[in-house]
Amino acid sequence: MSLVAQRDEVDAPVTARLAVGVGYAALTCDGVPVYEAECFALEDVWTVRDAERLAAREPARDWRIHLVALRDERHYRRSADGR
Repeated sequence: MSLVAQRDEVDAPVTARLAVGVGYAALTCDGVPVYEAECFALEDVWTVRDAERLAAREPARDWRIHLVALRDERHYRRSADGR
């Protein structure tokens, strides 16, 4: 899923994992968690591509990825054009 970061307008690569180690990683739809990675889970976690496949089924909804780590916080939102 190519998602746009709210703070710096950077696309997330489709190969990026939805994981942060220590912290919180999730995919939400309209503010409701659809996927959450366990702390320290770095294997067998979803990628942005996995999130995009799910979001493409309902593109009009508000899909976001949240990556909140100890010293870094990123939030990405899917654009209407599939970015």
